[in-house]
Amino acid sequence: MEERVARVKQELGISEPFDPATYRPHIRGQFRRAAGLSSPDDSKRSINTRLLILIALLGICFVLYFWVFK
Repeated sequence: MEERVARVKQELGISEPFDPATYRPHIRGQFRRAAGLSSPDDSKRSINTRLLILIALLGICFVLYFWVFK
């Protein structure tokens, strides 16, 4: 708990000691890399793939309904 309080005080600028080991100058994108989240391109690709599969299945159902099962 004390470690968390010290970290919050450091972020707020209340405490004087500065530890250069915990400072990250280039923090942009660090969370996504650490969490292993996929990029927006990956999610867009998976949504497009699901949409194409759904359209193909609906097309097959349409053909079966109107031409095979008269």
